[in-house]
Amino acid sequence: MAKKTIAVDARMIRSSGIGTVISNLLPGIIAARPDWQFQLVGSPEMLAAFAWSGAANVGIVPFETRILTVAEQWNWPVAQVRGADLLWVPHYNIPLRWSGRLLATVHDLFHIANARGLRGEAMAAYARFFLNRVRRRADAVAFVSRFSQSEFERFIGPPKGISRVIHNGVDRQWFEEQSQGQKAATPYFVFVGNVKPHKNLPRLLEAFSRIADRVPHTLLIVGKREGFITGDNSVGAIAGPLGARVAFTGAIPDQELRPLVANADALVLPSLYEGF
Repeated sequence: MAKKTIAVDARMIRSSGIGTVISNLLPGIIAARPDWQFQLVGSPEMLAAFAWSGAANVGIVPFETRILTVAEQWNWPVAQVRGADLLWVPHYNIPLRWSGRLLATVHDLFHIANARGLRGEAMAAYARFFLNRVRRRADAVAFVSRFSQSEFERFIGPPKGISRVIHNGVDRQWFEEQSQGQKAATPYFVFVGNVKPHKNLPRLLEAFSRIADRVPHTLLIVGKREGFITGDNSVGAIAGPLGARVAFTGAIPDQELRPLVANADALVLPSLYEGF
């Protein structure tokens, strides 16, 4: 039997949400299928940071055109992966020139469901265009939750191919007791997520300001603050009057995040919309 070849669009491997899914799933799949050949489409430099990308059954197809652009469709290296038995795209902007078997993962319908929260409706139109292509073109669509599946059917319609709900897993290390290290002198609440409008951080900061004089805690906000198409520039100004009671760490690696969460008095998630 001929060796199967699986191509994977891995360009978003450093993104916070989708990147976490890709970087956690790929090493397990690659190790579980040593008899398959994997072609990872993305930045060679970025992928080289992951030891498993150097496995004997892994090849890298260079592709560094910025995602969510017209240019990515024109430059997509379709010819280099044309012989693959399957292309897995772990997001909705599939390559329109790909004619082989296709698996797409849909995480959420945020850009359509929350179009009013974006700068105009350009992103909503872009998302709707590609999600309609996913519905008609993909041989299989994986949804991370029944909610995302129902949102897809509500806004786009039922996929023509196979449709499956495959929940996001949780790394085993999150269930292990974390080394406490040196506990913070001041107790704290922690929020984990990028600074985007649907994360509802202005309301979280307002709520925290109402109780700040009654609790000794600081509020720790873990996640990227900039570099998004739809960021929330109001958060810094709202946090300003709270001074040192609010701290932004920026994005941090998982090995630092786990003990940070373990030592918090509470994990706060006020998000207005999440696919998972």
